[in-house]
Formats: sequence, C-alpha cells, structure tokens
Amino acid sequence: MESKLNILPVFSSIMLFGVSTFFGFMGKPTEMSLAIAAACLGFVFSNIDRLVKVKGPGFEAEMRERTVAESVVAEQTDNVDHLRTLGLQIGSARQGIMNALIHTDYSSRYVGGLVAETGLTKEVVSGELDWLLNNGLVSRRVDKNVYLWNLTEKGMALLPMVVFGKHVE
Repeated sequence: MESKLNILPVFSSIMLFGVSTFFGFMGKPTEMSLAIAAACLGFVFSNIDRLVKVKGPGFEAEMRERTVAESVVAEQTDNVDHLRTLGLQIGSARQGIMNALIHTDYSSRYVGGLVAETGLTKEVVSGELDWLLNNGLVSRRVDKNVYLWNLTEKGMALLPMVVFGKHVE
C-alpha cells in the first residue's frame, strides 16, 4: 500500500505539468482545466493525513476532529502502556501505601497515618512515597511543617491495574 501512496504524487505531477501543458499547446482550455483539477485533487489526497482543512469550488472538508481524536487515542494508548510498566514495579509495600492514600475517610494523609495503616516502618513509607512522587503517582503539600500526601489521577488510574493483576489486558 505504501507504493500506491508514492505513485499518487508522481501521477499528479505528471498531470499538472505534462498533460495540462500538452492540452494548452493543443488549444484545448477545457481539457487543460480538467487536468489541472485532477492533479490538484491527486495532491490533496496524497497529503490528506497532513491536512486540516480543504476548500475548493463547491466543496469544503475539515479533518480537525479526526486528527484530534487520533492524537487522543494515541496518547491514551501510550499512557496505558506506561501505566502497565509502572504497575510491574509496584510491590506490596507501594500497593499498601496507595490503598491507604485512597482511603475514603481521609482527603490527605500524613506519613504517620500511613505507617499506622500499612504496618511499615517510617523509613520504608518515606522511601516508597519518594518513588511514587518521582513517578507522578502521588502529590504532596506542606501542612504545619510536615507533608500531606495524596494519590494523583495517574495513581488512581494505576491502582486498579495493580489490585486486579499486573497483567491486565
């Protein structure tokens, strides 16, 4: 199929320069105009994936929505692949911390609360929170000279993949 896409611009160039010039020398302006129009359509269709809007006599086409939709799908596919990769790096300690952060009784959590709920040491919880923060899965803010921790949207998207299996397809 790739070779067919390369033939169209060549054919359009021949139509634009060769055939239209031939009809011009022959004194046939109608045929020359049709050859130029056919060449222009060939160029439009050979570059359709790069165009956002096409206007012509009696027609107008806009491709913006398709392009935006394709980029959103590609971005979400990349995000899912990235989340799967991160999910493989979530052990039981990180999963426990993420579960504690999503606890519905609290909007934010102190390290001490996470230590109490997970049963991990403060050093382990702090180290895991740093890893989660560096990977964009948690956020933190200062309150009374200590950090309050929250699960980010990315972390919330990853948690079901971790809870229900690391190989979710």
